[in-house]
Amino acid sequence: MKKNFMWNMFGATIYSFISFFLVIIITRINGIEDAGIFTLTFSIACVLYVVGIYYGRAYQVTDNEYSNSVFINNRIFTCILMLLISIIIAIICRFSLYKSLVLVLLTSYKLLEAFAESLYAIIQKNNQLHLVGKSMTLKTISSVIIFLIVDYLTHNLLISIVSILCINIIILVFFDLKKVNLTKLEKFDCEKNKQLLKLGFNTFAFTILSIFVVNTSKYGMSVKSDELQGIFGIIIMPATVMSLFTQFIIHPYLNELNNCIIDRRYDRFKSIVFKMLAIVSLVIILTILLLAIIGIPILEIIYGIRLIKYYNAFIFIMIGSFFYGVSTLISYILITIRKTFSQLIILLMTSIFSIVITYILICNYSIGGASIAYLLTMLFEFVFYIAILIFNLKKL
Repeated sequence: MKKNFMWNMFGATIYSFISFFLVIIITRINGIEDAGIFTLTFSIACVLYVVGIYYGRAYQVTDNEYSNSVFINNRIFTCILMLLISIIIAIICRFSLYKSLVLVLLTSYKLLEAFAESLYAIIQKNNQLHLVGKSMTLKTISSVIIFLIVDYLTHNLLISIVSILCINIIILVFFDLKKVNLTKLEKFDCEKNKQLLKLGFNTFAFTILSIFVVNTSKYGMSVKSDELQGIFGIIIMPATVMSLFTQFIIHPYLNELNNCIIDRRYDRFKSIVFKMLAIVSLVIILTILLLAIIGIPILEIIYGIRLIKYYNAFIFIMIGSFFYGVSTLISYILITIRKTFSQLIILLMTSIFSIVITYILICNYSIGGASIAYLLTMLFEFVFYIAILIFNLKKL
């Protein structure tokens, strides 16, 4: 358990920083405009990533009905779908050829991650979560190094993205697949695929809405210049990273939470839930306090641009990240007890709220408005998630 927790924590932490590292490299080498394009297209690719993972690792790990083959075949289907959707988005949004290629390549990168997640679920069910952490660590470090070298030599964003695609394919084939026995992979079963898509739809729908909600401010900033888009992408980056910290708290406990439900040990289930909520809340609050002091100076040093006038916007975003981080953890908990429809309703309401408030505030206050919109949206979502969690824990 300790080895699984430590490696998963380290792997998930360093993995959560990859977009942060890449934006630094792009800003320093390619300029703020390329950074803006990357920030926007990477955000879109993250939404499409949800199409790829569909029901997510938590659902697969806690499932006791379908075989690994069914999940793998379904994941291949959803990964192809996410790539096709990226092409459609580029056409509908009338992106330039350059921006379209960046989007398709970044979607391909997230596609590999989505497929790997299905393998990670199998590894985790075998109580070998430390291997997942090692895989994430290997992919992150090698991707950042190869991207830096290639981008420094070529000053070409497209070639640099292709380089990390190649390194991720190599690790997927020679590390991830080696840890999973797929020699008895069944043929694609249309009926089982449909059943799994139907069962996982609520999880997919609220997850994609969740990603959309947290990125609404980024999408709203696309009406501004690529430069402002890039700046906003920089100051919101720490919030994105912090929200991913919840993954290394929840994943080591998924098997135990599932067993508690199966064995009807509800007191133990609640005890674990409260423990995770306390840990996540404490870590995020301490991080926010630290970033309030040194966040902007560090970002200015890293990116080489002046950001001090965006300090208030940065603080609003950091506070919003607390609400988002806790909401993400609650979402995972609710998935383990298959409470997905209620989450779909919450995210539908939050999506409508975020679109309206983001449009109003960005039009009037630009980056400042985007940051306030982010905070209000995360608070809106948090209130409903807390209410749903309390209601369901009382029922248990």
